[in-house]
Amino acid sequence: MPDASWTIRDGALAPALHAVERVLAASTTRILKESNRVTVGVVSHASDTLVLKRFRDGTLTRALVVAALGSSARRVWHAAGLMRAAGFAVPEPIATLEQRRLGLAVRSCAVARFVAGSPLDEVWRLRRGMARRALTIGFADYLRRLHAAGLYPQDLRAANVLVAAEHPPEFVLVDLDRVRRYRALSWERRQKNLVQVHRSVGRGAPRRESLRFLHRYLGDPSRADLRRIATDIIAMGERKDAEYARRRGLSVPRPDPPRSVPS
Repeated sequence: MPDASWTIRDGALAPALHAVERVLAASTTRILKESNRVTVGVVSHASDTLVLKRFRDGTLTRALVVAALGSSARRVWHAAGLMRAAGFAVPEPIATLEQRRLGLAVRSCAVARFVAGSPLDEVWRLRRGMARRALTIGFADYLRRLHAAGLYPQDLRAANVLVAAEHPPEFVLVDLDRVRRYRALSWERRQKNLVQVHRSVGRGAPRRESLRFLHRYLGDPSRADLRRIATDIIAMGERKDAEYARRRGLSVPRPDPPRSVPS
């Protein structure tokens, strides 16, 4: 029976899937991610394979965000529309559901069709030679087009990008609740995404491959600009590493001066 506490806000969904917590707890559900705030599970229903992403937004801070921007699931729905309108592949949105308290969504769930593929960081590390180079260039082109369309994913870790195909490379962004669109995307936001890519993939790359990615993304920059931007990204990545280490209570070594990138 449907769980009356969950209400459909967008799309349509089989009644058997309305009881989100029960579905996620079922032995047949494959859990992909579970944290204090987010649970992601894969469910087979009828002839479909669906992904349920359930958000908890019950804290005061999260409630303020929901009041201003809408529930996390509805932001996924909206971002999927923005991405598709700009010509980018996303998991096909099926429905959003919400649990509300005092008129505010304290939990929400985005339901989308499952996309086959492996995370970009996993695929990239397994490839060598021309196959890796194709991924590097393909993702640089993807990110450049994304930014040219004014689309800004606030969490662009490579784990949030699936490689749906490699010949030619096709990418699918799956973490959509923090995607925003701007009329003109600032260099600060673009640079933040470049740092995220560096921290999740680029640190394990030979320098020539990191430079190849950045050169392609920037569109044939001068050697001086390429060196300056690459050095900035490395330094920002190291500062982020230190910041996260402090949050986790780990000892943080005194940072070395930013490493320059040889020409």
